[in-house]
Amino acid sequence: MKARVTLALVLCLIFLLLISVSSCVDKHHPLVVRIPFEELQLGAYYNGSLMFNPSDPSYSHLAKGTLIAFQDITYGWEDRGDDVFVPVVVTKKYGYLYIRDVHEEHIEYEYLLFGPDGHIIEREESVFLSVTTGQAEFSSASEDAGFCGVAYHTGVNASHSVISDSYLLTFIHERPGAADEEEIQLQEEFRRIVFRIQQAGINQSSHYPRGVVAISSTQPKSHVVNSSFHHRVTNGITDPEKEIVFVKTDDLPEFAAGDFILDAEHGIVRKTESVDDSDPSHIVLSTAKADLEDALGTVIIEIEGDLSEILMKHSLSDGFIDPQSVRVVLLRKEWDIEIVDYDDISAQIKNVFKLFVDVSLSLHQSVDKFSSKGRISFPMSLYSVLDIDGIVGFQEDHSYKLAEPSVQFSVSGIPVKVSVPLYFFYEVAAVLAELEFEFGPELKLELGFNYDVGAEVEYKYKVVPVGVHSWGHATGIFSHSEEIILDYEYDTSPKLTSEVGFKAYPGVTIACVLRPEMETPFALRGSFEDNRLKLDLVAEGHMQMKLDLKFYDHTWKFGKVFGYTKHLYDKELQ
Repeated sequence: MKARVTLALVLCLIFLLLISVSSCVDKHHPLVVRIPFEELQLGAYYNGSLMFNPSDPSYSHLAKGTLIAFQDITYGWEDRGDDVFVPVVVTKKYGYLYIRDVHEEHIEYEYLLFGPDGHIIEREESVFLSVTTGQAEFSSASEDAGFCGVAYHTGVNASHSVISDSYLLTFIHERPGAADEEEIQLQEEFRRIVFRIQQAGINQSSHYPRGVVAISSTQPKSHVVNSSFHHRVTNGITDPEKEIVFVKTDDLPEFAAGDFILDAEHGIVRKTESVDDSDPSHIVLSTAKADLEDALGTVIIEIEGDLSEILMKHSLSDGFIDPQSVRVVLLRKEWDIEIVDYDDISAQIKNVFKLFVDVSLSLHQSVDKFSSKGRISFPMSLYSVLDIDGIVGFQEDHSYKLAEPSVQFSVSGIPVKVSVPLYFFYEVAAVLAELEFEFGPELKLELGFNYDVGAEVEYKYKVVPVGVHSWGHATGIFSHSEEIILDYEYDTSPKLTSEVGFKAYPGVTIACVLRPEMETPFALRGSFEDNRLKLDLVAEGHMQMKLDLKFYDHTWKFGKVFGYTKHLYDKELQ
């Protein structure tokens, strides 16, 4: 009997111990962060809507498994005096929506929100958002569970039925509006959410179905299409400044008047005026110049690194990117310039040129504020050697376009184009008796610029736009190192002068609204006279920047941002 009591007590103790241990076990699922905080700070974001089309999934941005990154920005006001204010960013939060399921009646999503310091401040694993009819209506934080600032709706005013028959996930994009004086306090802050598709849905092959980056932020709703996502042709008949011609494929969207085209090739935004699809193989869009603000509202870009790193991080396989351009070297070229070739004299310039690109830039563009700053540099190496073998004199000069290397790519659907038109010139004159001569540098150069520009609408009483305040400045980047190649043999004292150089126009077209560009002539000036050999490097940088916005159109001409003359070599030959 005593043994049974002891056994019962032991069993009770074991049972209590198991209950105690089980109560200490965390029954919640481990925290899953689908996008790290640091990654949410980089790339491109924009406003507008994403589409779900149940009758044709090939049109849908939204599907089970779609991951949407976003930035939640609150704007306030900076007082400029005399009741004039400009909008400024007060706080910026970062997060994502993960689509668990999407139907005609509702959408189910998971979301996570980081504060400005990177700490998680909100998180829900399952939120149901019911569909509404008509324009987007946004709930406040206190009304419903889930992420406020996003709406799921249908039956919108659209440019064609593909959109009006679909369901849109729209993000809030407030702007200051007209208000009575007693309502001014309601305008103390306003909110805009910008987003990008971080990951396509489980059964989707593209982030941007049919090349549609998003549905426009303005009325009526229309497609916003990146032209680089489709096969474009120039047929010699249409006007490339007004018309866009695409090859007909199953991936083309159903174009209609009002659709926006981000023209990646020419760096502008176009709006479709009419569509001609009578040709069985091509479709012709008649277009007019448009504004990025009407297409995507607010656009933000943050990228940095060399070109290959940027492409690997931010560019997606949806775009037609030449695999050969995904590399550090933008251009590598070897060529010989034959100056003269006679019985008594031969002269040539042997050249090897490599060009790289490093980009670090930020851009914030909206309907009432623009700012951009960055560092864009073009490291390069140049081997340029003058080779002369002769006994008579000569004088020759020439110039021609050497190349125009360029790379077009998209950062989260927003087009960026890096291009460097490059011209080569030389002028060589010699008075000599007999000379075998090989002389020149192997240079490493870095040419580029830093810039900071912006423009912002000024509001009277925080509601009435009264003007635009702008700013802009730029500085040049120039550095070099060199090694000298010299091999010579001569009879009597010859006389030789030469100038060999390049004129480059490096620049970047960003989001179809900004083109910082620098004219950079640089040349090698050499002379050989009275047995003294000299070589100088002369370089200059002249910079301008063109901005084209709906509320502001301006070209900054910064003039010469650097000028440099360096004595590379000075030696008396024996």
